[in-house]
Amino acid sequence: MHENKKNINDLLKSDSFKQYVAGDDDNDPFWKDWVNSNAENQLLAEQAKNIILGLQFSFKLEELSEQKVNAELKRTLDKIEIGEQGKILNLDSVSKNKRAFTWMKAVAAALIVPIVAILSYYFMINPTISHHSDFGEQMVIILPDDTKVSLNGNSELTYRKNNPRNVYLKGEAFFNVEKKPETGENFLVVTDEVVVEVLGTAFNVNEREDQTEVALEEGGVKLRVTDHDSQDILMEPGDVVTYSSRTKEVFTKKVAEVQPLVSWKDGVLEFEDAPLELVMKRIEEIYGYTTSYESEELKSRKVFFPLPSNDLEKAIRILEKTLGMEAELLREDRKISLR
Repeated sequence: MHENKKNINDLLKSDSFKQYVAGDDDNDPFWKDWVNSNAENQLLAEQAKNIILGLQFSFKLEELSEQKVNAELKRTLDKIEIGEQGKILNLDSVSKNKRAFTWMKAVAAALIVPIVAILSYYFMINPTISHHSDFGEQMVIILPDDTKVSLNGNSELTYRKNNPRNVYLKGEAFFNVEKKPETGENFLVVTDEVVVEVLGTAFNVNEREDQTEVALEEGGVKLRVTDHDSQDILMEPGDVVTYSSRTKEVFTKKVAEVQPLVSWKDGVLEFEDAPLELVMKRIEEIYGYTTSYESEELKSRKVFFPLPSNDLEKAIRILEKTLGMEAELLREDRKISLR
């Protein structure tokens, strides 16, 4: 993937670019030339680099044993002994240049330890911080920049200690982003499918299975679908954008009130003329249950009333009494049986 025109998704998917970000520009010198070719490439590379280093690079700090150093040294020396065409250098030639080869070995050995030590120190002082909500649990998180995040059940928010304005989300969260007018620093929410970029605003991101939904309550955001060729989407209050990674389709709609989509953070799931199957899907996402139906007719029954978003037992009993059906919670199997 070395064509000149690229988008951020190309960079995030490129193994050679990730190696370049990690400092291994000798592995693929193409990237150094590509980044320096123009200002647009420099900006795009910097954004992708922030995402890779700030969100998606996991590092496990381990003690540097002598065996590890020797193994890394052998790997480096093996590269030195391989010629440009992948052939082993002539042994006579190596013998004649023994002093130079010995010197290169010493340099390689000397470089390995400090490089690994520097990387270890960097990730030690800038660790990954994760907040994970259990099934049915809701959390309120105040980030170091004073951004307020409401995390719905069965969700996870991750960021680097020194870069709390680049966060990675799995599940659902409502963001009330603190503005930074003095620096103009953006806030990025990254999921497996989209990147939401804002300066200061209130919005909801729901990333479940193969679909991501972004609903904007106030302010403005720029939405980038990472696995899609469409242009960035500029959202206004009341806009709801849904992307399906399965169908590769983007849907945009305008709603009069965003509140029903974000009411979960206040302990309520609001529904208006919604089929029971959709309601149960929402409950399954939050509590990690699956639902079985005795008949197809049950799935189409309409729900036009609110349900608690943090009390599964109460929500099921309300549905049971209001819709005239029987419901059984099988907690050990994490199943809900409706008949």
